[in-house]
Amino acid sequence: MGGKRDPRASGDGKATGPKGIPDEAVIAALMATGGIYTHAAKKLGVRPDSLRERVGNSTLLLEALKEAKYMNLDLAEGVIVKKIAGGDVGAAMWYLDRQGRDRGYGKQVEHKGTGEGGAIVHDATVTHKFDPEVYENVRRRFIDDGDDE
Repeated sequence: MGGKRDPRASGDGKATGPKGIPDEAVIAALMATGGIYTHAAKKLGVRPDSLRERVGNSTLLLEALKEAKYMNLDLAEGVIVKKIAGGDVGAAMWYLDRQGRDRGYGKQVEHKGTGEGGAIVHDATVTHKFDPEVYENVRRRFIDDGDDE
């Protein structure tokens, strides 16, 4: 009976590799690590590529990964909003550059036609429209809501 031991088996003989770990444990690890495979795999005691494969083959785990990444985006946006509310003009400009384009903020790119060899030629000009009144209203809204940490 001295056969080769499965390295994924724990002392009680239950598989502990990616296929033997319950979905709930994988979901918990993904949520706790913001969906970062390397960290989640370490928590689970498996290789990141094994975890990636397991997640990629499961609709449920893919949804959990997506949710974990959305939570990170929410946290990051919260940091930016707090910076803006605290009067950080750089954070406000960065945010407007990315989220305020429909209001005329950010980089404007103009198509100039085609150049040598048919390459598309662009003229990128940076234009920032900053309205202090809008900024002040946003700042007051967050401060008045008590979210001024």
